[in-house]
Amino acid sequence: KDVKIRMQLPKIGTENQYFTGTGDLLTAMTLAQLDKYPDDFPKAIETAVNIVRAVLRKTVESPL
Repeated sequence: KDVKIRMQLPKIGTENQYFTGTGDLLTAMTLAQLDKYPDDFPKAIETAVNIVRAVLRKTVESPL
């Protein structure tokens, strides 16, 4: 069965901001959410993306 998921997300940060490790974080969160929601792939992906976005927002809001 093919599953298509479409999400529209506003950009986080400024045009010149660069984040590293987001792919690694998304992968880890996706695996964790798939363990939590093994029969609901869209829910797992949505939750994983929301976690990554929350981390990025927190990063932008917390200056070093």
